Amino acid sequence: MQITDDKLRNLAKSIYDVGKLTFGALVLGSLLSPSPFKLKYFLGGLTFFIVCFAIAFMLDR
Repeated sequence: MQITDDKLRNLAKSIYDVGKLTFGALVLGSLLSPSPFKLKYFLGGLTFFIVCFAIAFMLDR
């Protein structure tokens, strides 16, 4: 199965969207939550977002 440029672009967009959702849920959620701030969720969400962004960037090149 050959992956065309359009399929790679769509895959990159999907991975980037997953990263944005993770960022919103874990990073912004931990900052806005009334419960105590949990650094591990913040750093985990931020790291996952950066990894997703990097993968999407490499696929879109």
